[in-house]
Formats: sequence, C-alpha cells, structure tokens
Amino acid sequence: MCAKIMHAFPTEASAIQHLKKMLTQADKAISPITAYAARSMYPEHISDQFHFQCPSAGCTAPVTCRSLSSQSKYKPTFVNQSVKIDLHKDGCPYSPKFENPSSAVNKKSTPKDTFEFKGKLESHLHPVLFQPPTPAATSTTTQTNDLSGTSITDGKYVRHTSTPGDRKRTKEITHHLRSMQDHVDCFTANKNSLVRNAFFSRPQPIRNFFSHVCQNEFDSALDDIPFLKIAFGSARINELPNRPELLRITFSESVRLNNHTNTRLYPSFLISRTFLENEFPDILQYIDEGRPSLRAFIRAPFILNAIDDKAYLNFDITPEALLYNVHFYAYQP
Repeated sequence: MCAKIMHAFPTEASAIQHLKKMLTQADKAISPITAYAARSMYPEHISDQFHFQCPSAGCTAPVTCRSLSSQSKYKPTFVNQSVKIDLHKDGCPYSPKFENPSSAVNKKSTPKDTFEFKGKLESHLHPVLFQPPTPAATSTTTQTNDLSGTSITDGKYVRHTSTPGDRKRTKEITHHLRSMQDHVDCFTANKNSLVRNAFFSRPQPIRNFFSHVCQNEFDSALDDIPFLKIAFGSARINELPNRPELLRITFSESVRLNNHTNTRLYPSFLISRTFLENEFPDILQYIDEGRPSLRAFIRAPFILNAIDDKAYLNFDITPEALLYNVHFYAYQP
C-alpha cells in the first residue's frame, strides 16, 4: 500500500484564496490541508469531494476526499482518485505502485505526512455491532491542518508551537478505536500494533480482531462466544438490473457451508448506492469491472438465505447497521 494521504491541496479557486488569506508573514505559500480542514471549508469554499491534488511537490495527481460533508457517517479521509491508472509523477510516495508505506515515504520532503498511531491504543470493540457515533465518542488527538503546525478546532485555524512539555504529554496519549474506520485504519497501518480491549487480559495485536472472510462465523455459532471479529477480503462491486438504488458487494473467497458437503458459496451483501456515493465515491469506478477490485471489510456474522430454491450466503445485519460496519479500499495494482 502506498503512503497514507494525510494532506492534500484543494484545487478550487475559492479554497485557494481562502487559504491565502490565512497566511502569515513567515509563510511563503499555502500548505496542503487535512481532510478535517477540507470538511470545514465545505461547501462554502470547496464544492466537490473530487477537487483535491496530491501534496507531493510537483505531483498533480487527483485526490478524493471521502465523507466530505459534516453529515457523513465516517471521518473525512483522502484517497487516490485513481488506483488502476497511476497518475502520480515518478517516485511520488503516494503512488499506488508502492506497497510498503514506510519505505515509500520520503521523510525529508514529507516529515509529517506519514500515518501512524503514537501512544497507547484502546479498542472499544465488543459483541454489539458498531453504532452511530455520539458527541461523547470523540478523538483525544489533534488533527493537523498542514505541515507547519496549524490545527483545526471547530472550523477555525489556530497556529500553535510545541514545547518539550507538550512532546512529553503527547507520548501519554491514548487513541480510542471506537468505529469501524478507526480499527481498519489501525490494521492497515500496522497489523502488529498492540491494542487493549476489555475482553482480553493483555494487549493484543490488532490483527487478532480481523479474519479472512472465509473464516467468518455463522450467526448460529455465536450463542456462547463474543463476536469480536472484522471480516475482510478481496471483492467486486456490481449493479442490480432491477434495483438501481442498490449495489452488490461479492467477496472472491468462497466459504464451505459445513464439514459434510463440498458446497461452497461466495459471501455477498447489498448496500445503498447513495451511501457509497457519499462515503466511498472512489470505489464506484470499479462497478461491473468483472475482477476483484476492492478490499472490503465487514463486521457481521454469516446467515444462509434461500430465494427461489437458490442458496445465498449473506450477512446477518440490518441495512441501517451495515452503514456503520463496512469499509472499503480500492485494490492496489
């Protein structure tokens, strides 16, 4: 996976002029902004989630800001607008060609544009599925607006400097993983990150909370054990001929129904097209591509359904709960 895009340049004239007004005498040019800063500028100065550009010097590859609206169900995040066609300049650390984030990042040119969790990690994963966030479930960390130490608080830009005392306190920060997005981000950043959870006596690697979709549990097997796993795997996305408002996500790994038969089914689920347009717009370019183009994450047990005498392996979750218990990434080439 390429380096995580933590900052990006807005490309709309209104946004650029707005940022120029924020410059101090010491600033020579505007800096790339965080996704949270982009959200605060939407829709007054930024009108579209696709109007961003790579933060790497000299690279003009387009970038998408997922969940740009403040009404979105997920945190705003920057991702490459195109993965199957690499539009970055040669050597850009954000190019999909790079598979190892740590080796891809040029630390001299992007000192703060790496993605990692520093401090303690605490997972709030428990048998109940992820729920809509509440005002109390906010992050204890500071979002950085640019590479020069500008933070964003309540939609305002606040210049700050660090002191030795600040750095010492930063080491004691506990990152609370409360949502599906938090857990997936941590897992994709470093599968070996140690995470505390109330159901374990000792910290566990974050990978212990994930499993390949073929190892996911059936709902009938969960009577005596807590359901703490997030299933993931390669998947494809397809339209439904008679239901344009929905899209089907189908995993590429098949699952054997039980130990007494060779019958295997491919797990799948339906999801709102509008939801994907708002939260994961970059993956819609892979509709009906034919081959697996996504890495899908879902937290729900299997359930076996039958329609017109045909068996389907789906997930036991309501359409409303599904919106808080899925996540997607486009496949790297």
